[in-house]
Amino acid sequence: MHFKFRNVNDAFYTLVRRIDNSTVPTVVRESRAGRVRMIEEPVTVTYEQPQECVLFNPARDCNPFFHLFEALWMLAGRNDVAPLLEFNPRMAEFSDNGQTLRGAYGFRWRHPFSYSQDGIYSEHPMKDVDQLHRIVEHLRSLPGSRRAVLQMWSAETDLLGVAVSKDICCNTHVYFALREVTRLSPDGWSEQGSIDRGRVLDMTVCNRSNDLVWGMLGSNAVTFSLLQQYMACCLGVAVGHYHQFTNNLHVYENNWKPTEWLLGQPEKREGFYDTTPERYRTVRLLQDPKTFDEELKQFIDDPAANYAEPFLLQVAKPLVQAFRLHKRRLYKQARLVLEHEAANCDWTAAAYEWIRQREDRWERKMDNETRALQG
Repeated sequence: MHFKFRNVNDAFYTLVRRIDNSTVPTVVRESRAGRVRMIEEPVTVTYEQPQECVLFNPARDCNPFFHLFEALWMLAGRNDVAPLLEFNPRMAEFSDNGQTLRGAYGFRWRHPFSYSQDGIYSEHPMKDVDQLHRIVEHLRSLPGSRRAVLQMWSAETDLLGVAVSKDICCNTHVYFALREVTRLSPDGWSEQGSIDRGRVLDMTVCNRSNDLVWGMLGSNAVTFSLLQQYMACCLGVAVGHYHQFTNNLHVYENNWKPTEWLLGQPEKREGFYDTTPERYRTVRLLQDPKTFDEELKQFIDDPAANYAEPFLLQVAKPLVQAFRLHKRRLYKQARLVLEHEAANCDWTAAAYEWIRQREDRWERKMDNETRALQG
């Protein structure tokens, strides 16, 4: 089963609606984590504008601060759980030893990995191999190659079972391929036209088992979009299509809320989603790969420092500042940071909406408590 969408918002609206009205048939199955509604056959989703990876749905209310920080944490090649806890304390539940995440994709991208049965990382003989850099070098030398495979699954350790670890990789491999296209404008690429030839980077993510809402259309869409953007920037090409293959795509019944998620969404024809400019304005992920790699390592530990890379300085840094102000319930100050220090882009728009929702909830709570005290 194959679906094509403009972006993650188009995919979310269409797939939730079609599963809800049974135009995409599902079967009920019991799983380790609860009852699921599962699409019976493997599913491939294609995003034609994968850089538009920020989900805008007030009822779904996904946390843009966590999604962005987690994706950058992965690109930095980290597996320590501590930096993530500020944005999502529940991440500690997936750590076997309270310190690291065994299935951290980014760590596996950038470090050869080997784990003992007790979940302790062991240094690999090829400790200096960075798969991302190897793939970039490979595609530079062989642009037509079909061998650009990024590995995340380890048969040596990941087949030992859930009893060995709480964190087994769901995404197993990624394939990258350069595709020739015709460039129509500095900001747009197309299969057809007559100006000048160029290349885009396509990406296919292989997934063994995926929750539609929190996995594929939540953190996965962001994580792998940023990975694709990173690789494309390193290669000096534009972002192409993102294909997500999922062998077992499902939704958990205890978290399935289609009525809430679709409420207020206008009836759109399938394959179309409103392209509001301020929501889909993106900022280039990196300017100089070497500088970005160096600064990204620092950013995970010290987001408040100054950075030369525009995305870190104008998007990631102010988002972290706004989130920290939110945690102190300084909502006005958080909004001011987003208004005056952050780039006008999709991440800022999502962060602003998320902060406003928390501010409204807090004000309602305070009003209710005041009325209760007044009798």
